[in-house]
Amino acid sequence: MKISVFTVLFKDRSIHQTFRICEDLGVDGVELYGREPHLSEETSAARLEEIKALSKEYGLPVIGIGTYLGRFSTDNDADCQRDVERLERFLEHAAELDCPLIRVGCGGPHAFRAHEYHFLKGAEWIRKCADRAAMYGCKLMIEIHNGSLVETVNDALRFLRLVDRDNVGLIHDAGNMAITDTDFGKSSIHQLRDHLFHVHIKDVARVPSSDVAGGFQNLTRHGMEHFQQRLLGEGDVDHHPVVEGLMEIGYTGYLSIESHAPLPDVERARADIATLRAIIDKVSAKRANAR
Repeated sequence: MKISVFTVLFKDRSIHQTFRICEDLGVDGVELYGREPHLSEETSAARLEEIKALSKEYGLPVIGIGTYLGRFSTDNDADCQRDVERLERFLEHAAELDCPLIRVGCGGPHAFRAHEYHFLKGAEWIRKCADRAAMYGCKLMIEIHNGSLVETVNDALRFLRLVDRDNVGLIHDAGNMAITDTDFGKSSIHQLRDHLFHVHIKDVARVPSSDVAGGFQNLTRHGMEHFQQRLLGEGDVDHHPVVEGLMEIGYTGYLSIESHAPLPDVERARADIATLRAIIDKVSAKRANAR
């Protein structure tokens, strides 16, 4: 397993600053924030060449692009088609950057409030996206995310069955799954093993009030709840079983740091990377001792 940074952490910095910081952090790759000032569908050919040069200069492959496209299950067909066309621009960028993965959304509402037609419509448009992506040799990632059709393992597997495309898979995100209050540990990893394209790493905690630094509220199956973004290891999300499960299935992809803790960007990235490395070392030692 390798460690990457989702550059949304540095969304207020230039792409040049971001690559320099990521090299200093010692990560193995970058997952690009799919908006300016990093990479959008409107990024020019000249800027794309700059990004390619930065990737080579700092030895940091672009391992994914996190776009914010895709409310397919609820948007009208014209807006859905526009997103497919916007995706094509990202696919062109990905081909230039030798980037194998692009994130798209399926849409909402929350899975526990959705109807069958939401799943069917979302799947229909994701199939269209997948067929475009296949022309570029690219895979699409759908993030397990609270507030979407894909909130739990069962939701995710149901949706993928409807899509029925080999180049569509999942981002496992234990932080999101903790918000949803669904299993995010070893069992979830094993159930999703054939469909895991990528993994996001972040921590959150349920709190009495969202009126705190890093606080937010979200509708869950329990009603409106309050949460706080935390540094890795300081919230409710134990990533030890996540890492252990990934090792058990032989996952060789990236673990992408996505901290939103209320601290300066470099400080929270450095802290979460150090904690993740400690978790990996601890789980590796445990597995070695068990042999």
